[in-house]
Parts: sequence; structure tokens; C-alpha cells
Amino acid sequence: MATGQHTGVQFIPTAPAFAICGVCDSHHPVDTHECPKCKSPLSIVRKCPRCERIVSAKHERCLYCSMSFVQEGEQPTLFAPPPIASTGTQRNPAEQRRAIFVSVAVFLIVMFFGLVVTMRRMDRGESDVAASSYLLHEAPLRLQPNSSAGIASTLNAGAVVSLTGMAVDPEGHRWYVLRRGDRRDRFLQVTDVAPPKVRLPDMGARMLRAWLLVLKDSGLVPEADSAVNYYCTQFPTSAHCYELRMLAAAQFRSIAQRTNSLDTLNRARHMYQEVIDAKVDNSAEAAKELRELGTPESREGSARSTQRAKSHSSSGRNGFESGREYALVDRAEVRVKVPDLRTVAKSEQIKVPIAREIRINGKVAVPSTATCTLKILSGTSTDRLKVQLVAIAFDNKMYPVSTIPQAIPTSGALVVFPLESSLLIGK
Repeated sequence: MATGQHTGVQFIPTAPAFAICGVCDSHHPVDTHECPKCKSPLSIVRKCPRCERIVSAKHERCLYCSMSFVQEGEQPTLFAPPPIASTGTQRNPAEQRRAIFVSVAVFLIVMFFGLVVTMRRMDRGESDVAASSYLLHEAPLRLQPNSSAGIASTLNAGAVVSLTGMAVDPEGHRWYVLRRGDRRDRFLQVTDVAPPKVRLPDMGARMLRAWLLVLKDSGLVPEADSAVNYYCTQFPTSAHCYELRMLAAAQFRSIAQRTNSLDTLNRARHMYQEVIDAKVDNSAEAAKELRELGTPESREGSARSTQRAKSHSSSGRNGFESGREYALVDRAEVRVKVPDLRTVAKSEQIKVPIAREIRINGKVAVPSTATCTLKILSGTSTDRLKVQLVAIAFDNKMYPVSTIPQAIPTSGALVVFPLESSLLIGK
């Protein structure tokens, strides 16, 4: 590498030539070819003693303040100096450092905001999921919450689904809402999936409650038990925990009475005991239900006696077996044809005939002669009245029921009221 000294020219000692790195601004001896730190080519320069600016070593005078680098008495050469390694037009090292710093800062800022936006999008998508479950069997994914709606696709048994909400069709059947990748809602019947594993306390509790209301299969009792316990573990301070335990216990009890399963009955007993131990509002009711269940030993003997009685019994009035004292209507749907309610005041109750009898295992439990008591919940000035079924009467007996209020679109409409709890009918 050239030293930067012109032939026959003596430079002042205060402006010696040296090598500089344009990347890291490090200084090196004039005969160094490459920066040891960043492996970049070096430039031969001088530093003006007067203004301290850096100029190329080929210049004999400062470009900024015109100070001469040649000793007095020497004449500038008339020939060009030998070529000096250069990276092109030289920039002030301080400006280079500032440019590099600004570039890196801009890059990091863009990266940071991009990461934040991506994480927020992921969080929004995750927060939409209230519960997850899997398909119990092959099932259609509907475009609308209706069994006659178009099918978007068919999901295989065992397929995992993320549930974002719930919907109710005109017949009162509940559907789970799935939000697919295109951000469009699709719908699955509640009975198509296993008990949901809840992520959000409120919406998830509604989903699990809807599933428990339609529980009929004794083979799903262990999973239902696990789903309720999982909810209470995840949200121990939620009031929904004990509501779900009470509902699960009632369902387990109903299934145990139908199948004579001691294991299912013990699960119901355990659920009631959990509510009692928590000392919450439902504890007194749970204690009453647990007393009616009796001890495990007495229930086991009762189950054997009931089984022997069934083997020798014959059918009695209304399709009940003579060996039974009651029938348990488990979450049935009561259909009522609603009359003109425009002249009925709010909070008033009216009696209308049931539109269809209710059967259990092919036998009549609630006859077609039953009368339904409806309570008007909304004012008559609105276009869509809300009515709640509060009781069913037949055979000179009145049976209070719990149902969700339903909107009445027009007079004479057939309205379905799903029972929210089991209906115990005496013989």
C-alpha cells in the first residue's frame, strides 16, 4: 500500500498519513491493508492540524481551511501521486456512525411494532375461544344454527374444535359456534361434541351447562364429571362452579336411576358433597338432595330391589310401570301453541293446552290433556313478547318447571320450552 508521501515532497510532522477504517473508524499504521476488526479495506488519510478535519492523503492542502501540509520551502509536485486504496467518496466518520446508528434504530423499531401487532392479533384470536372439545361422531358443520341449513363441511369423529359462542334455533335447540380461518361462524349441535373444556369462565360455563342439559349417554358421565371438576379447578372463585356441580349431580342421579349404575350415583353424591362443603347458597339444597339419595349401602340394596321389582311388574296407567312410584322427565321439550297475548298484561299468567304429549321410552309421561301455565314477562307494546313456561298440570296435580323465556313472534306460534331441570311425575 502507498504511504501517501509524494516523491520529493516533505509533509509537516503534525499531519502524518495514517490508515482509517470507514466502518468502525479505527486508526492503523499507514502500511495496514485491511481492518483487523471488521475486515474492511482501509483508506490513507491525514488529519488537518488546524481544523482537525480528515482529508485524503493525496491532498497537499486542507480542503476545508486551506492549510498547507507541505513543509516551507517545498514546492507542490506537478505529477499525480501514486494510487491510494479507497472505498470511494469519503464521509465524515461521525456522520457514518450516526447513519449506522439511525439505520439500526429504525430497523429495531419496525421489528418491535411488527411483533406487537402480531402478538395482539394472536391474543385476539385466542381470546375468542371460550372452550375446546372434540367430535363424538362424524357431524356436519352448518352455515346457520339450523338442522336444515347448508353444510359448510363435515368433521370426522375425534376432530378437535374451538368453540367461540352459542346460538339457539327457532325450535329451542342449542348450537355451538365455531369461528373458522375465514372469520365466518359455523355451527355444531351440542350433542355432536364431548363435554367442552372451558377457557373463559362466563361463556364457557354457559357452554358446559348447555351440554349437561342434554346429557343422556351414561358412557359420557366420566367425561362430564371431569369437565365440571376442570372448570372448578380453573375458576375456583366462580359462582358458576357450584351451579354446574348441582346440574351435573341432578343429571348423574337421573342417569343412575335409569341405568341402576352405582358408580354414576356415587358421582352425583360426590358432586352434592362438594357443594355442601363449599358452604354456598346451594349448600342447603345439595344437602337435601344428598339425604334423599341415602347412603351408598342403602342405595345399592335399593337398586337390587328395584331391578327385581321391574322383572315382575306390568304396565300401569299413563305407561308407568306398577313397580315404580314416579317417572323422571329428563330435560324434555314442552311444545305450546301460544294464543293472542295482546290483551294480556305483564306478569299475568295464562293457561293453555300442551301441543304435544311427552313420552319416556315410548310411554306417555305427560299426556296431551296437560295444561301449561305461561307467565308474560314483557309488555304488550312490543312487537315480540317474551313468555316463560312456569308449570304443567294434569291428573289433578301441578308440577312447577324451570324454563328459559322465549320470544313470541306472532299469535298462534308454536313455541318450544326446553325444561331446565328434571320433572318428577308421581304415579
